[in-house]
Amino acid sequence: MINEPAETQTAKFLHDFEQLKKWTLADWVDDWLSDLIKANNQTLNTRIISVGMGKTTRLFRLRSDFQLLDHTIKPKIVKAYRNAKNRVIILDNKVIPSIYPRVL
Repeated sequence: MINEPAETQTAKFLHDFEQLKKWTLADWVDDWLSDLIKANNQTLNTRIISVGMGKTTRLFRLRSDFQLLDHTIKPKIVKAYRNAKNRVIILDNKVIPSIYPRVL
């Protein structure tokens, strides 16, 4: 957009301005409240946990019914993994940015 010719930028601005003028104050308030309600509904069934300390602290939003694996199941999983002939570990290094708006 910065590298566009001035005429193109002006035309886009005028188009956007005309679109903005079509909305009434009630339309703006309704749209804003609608977004606010959607954001609130996304957090109703979630909980936030912090992991780490200091500058490395990260916040994670989890479903409210999220539970860690039972301590009796962990050894079974490790044993099954060790005995498997084919193994795979999938790491998602984009979890932090992709948490919002989805719920894990």
